[in-house]
Amino acid sequence: MISSLRKGIVAFATFALLSTIPAVAWADGTINAEPAANGALQADQVATWDCSDGGIAPESVYGRVDKPTVTFVTEGTFYQDTARNMLDYINKARGAVGAAPLTWSYELEVCAMQRAAEISIGGDFFSHTRPSGDTCYTVVDDVMLSNPYYALGENILGTTYDVATANSWWTNSPGHYANMINENFNMVGVACFNGYWVEFFGYQPFETTEQDAVNGTYNVNLEMGQCNLGLFFPDFEAGEWYADTMVYMLNNGLITGYNDGTHRLGVYDSIKRGDVAMILWRMAGKPDVSVEQFYDVPSDSYYSAAINWARAAGIIGGYTDPVYGTPLNLFGPEDYVTREQFAVMIAKYANILWGVDVSSDGTKLASMPDASTVSPWARASLAWALDAGVMDGREIDGTRYLDPQGSAWRSAVGKMTATLERDVLQ
Repeated sequence: MISSLRKGIVAFATFALLSTIPAVAWADGTINAEPAANGALQADQVATWDCSDGGIAPESVYGRVDKPTVTFVTEGTFYQDTARNMLDYINKARGAVGAAPLTWSYELEVCAMQRAAEISIGGDFFSHTRPSGDTCYTVVDDVMLSNPYYALGENILGTTYDVATANSWWTNSPGHYANMINENFNMVGVACFNGYWVEFFGYQPFETTEQDAVNGTYNVNLEMGQCNLGLFFPDFEAGEWYADTMVYMLNNGLITGYNDGTHRLGVYDSIKRGDVAMILWRMAGKPDVSVEQFYDVPSDSYYSAAINWARAAGIIGGYTDPVYGTPLNLFGPEDYVTREQFAVMIAKYANILWGVDVSSDGTKLASMPDASTVSPWARASLAWALDAGVMDGREIDGTRYLDPQGSAWRSAVGKMTATLERDVLQ
């Protein structure tokens, strides 16, 4: 429930009864995306995101969304010495109504720390729904539980750095206060991250061995569900034909958003030769090679190492003179790639690096309505790509065409690359 709004502080409360969840470790990581702006929240900014396309795993009663996620990282400061002072306030409230005092749980504290980092990215993520699309209670998957049977409750609030102010807001909100004095709980962990607070209540013997408080600036992993990726990449739409494979590409570091301030993925943008080299180079493990530099590829460009590798490996070559057919020491990194050009590149990748037989009898190619428009130099590669399921054509007015001279979209390259790595190169 939402409390009244004063001085930019908002609080939510939620409660759930007995659950059972396996446990894994919580960890921090390296920043690979910019979080949404922190700051005071407004009640009308809070939203519940529809992740119904992903479905809820039938064996789960915790609201776990069965859908791939992308790992993002947010940077911020924990104030756990301050947060631990909240226990005295909670127990005073409980004592006033005759409820037994709570014990501090260091496992529940870690749950609260993770959740405080998640709600701190603001906007639609100030919610009991996690960025992954899961319910808040699934955070217990991130810690090593000493006992998996428990009752859980969560209070959230933003933003203040003062423990008394935070407690006052929760105490004066009926839903939050009900969690604080609930006799079904016997333990609690509290966190403050960038001024965002979480109280995580539980029942049963969670770990109580004393641990040092975490204070200072950390990087914290956030699992972002497909249903929320559009908040980071404005041109990404959950459920679209490219969505799952673009998630795969993002998770495996094979593609990133634009570094131009737009944070777009460019899903329907034509891909450039330099960027194709980058994707294949990353997929190959970023090998370091020494080779003659192309005249039009500056050594300090972001794609220089990838293009050098592609040249040395024989996967993507330079241009030849159109009149004499002699090699030119030019790569054309900013030139756009056609679909048939990309088919040749990935066929060479599969054959040269993995020894894949890329031959084909051409039957499936011949069945395509525009097969006759494929350039002679690309026919064998495109035929193999169709046979292997790496390419399946582009739907135009209800019919699938090869569209061989059409631009290779970044989303289509992502789908073909993911299919190649996951389903063919095994």
